[in-house]
Amino acid sequence: MISSSHFFVFLTAATLLAVSPGPGMLYVLARSLRGGRRVGLASSLGTATGGLAHVVAAALGLSAVLARSANAFLIVKYAGALYLIWLGVRALIAKSPTPSETAAAGATSVALNTGADVLVVMMAAPLQRRLGASALWRRRQQQAAGRALIGLGGYVAVTS
Repeated sequence: MISSSHFFVFLTAATLLAVSPGPGMLYVLARSLRGGRRVGLASSLGTATGGLAHVVAAALGLSAVLARSANAFLIVKYAGALYLIWLGVRALIAKSPTPSETAAAGATSVALNTGADVLVVMMAAPLQRRLGASALWRRRQQQAAGRALIGLGGYVAVTS
């Protein structure tokens, strides 16, 4: 069992990481600005589900298997990179989207990240209403998201 002092240190670090802007938070922000509060909250739920799946996989030892098997790790790595690149290309070539198109420590971290994402959604929703009327803004946002996903996919593919 983790001591309360160690858990407090973990909780502090996890909170700082959760409120620091990263790819997940930028994804939720972009989805909120494009589709509003409902789409942003759905995106937050999606990132939370992915985070919990990662925690369960680690608890079941899947992370250890991937860490020990270079081939399995490379397959997962390149599949993820290709998926990100595919999402980016799709965002770049798509027409302007409509809103409709558009273990305990690990679980604590996911909850903090999701909380930060929900806060971003709540702050972005009023801005989305103002920017939603601009076709130029929607297109620029779509292009930026596509380029970011392609870049992230390329980064994942070439890093060790």
